[in-house]
Amino acid sequence: MPPAPPPPAWQATLARALDRAGSPAARYLQVATVKPDGRPTARTVVFRGWFDGADGPRLGFVSDA
Repeated sequence: MPPAPPPPAWQATLARALDRAGSPAARYLQVATVKPDGRPTARTVVFRGWFDGADGPRLGFVSDA
């Protein structure tokens, strides 16, 4: 089994920002995408932590849908 890749630079940056915020509200963020017909859509998600992925760390989110 090959060794796990090193964590990406953005992971440490995001982790520090979350630690500095200190507020539970800092765990809420908006994610925006574009639907196939070109209309934008946005939703609020809750950051729940880091999960190990085959190609590195992944962000864990919870949403209402």
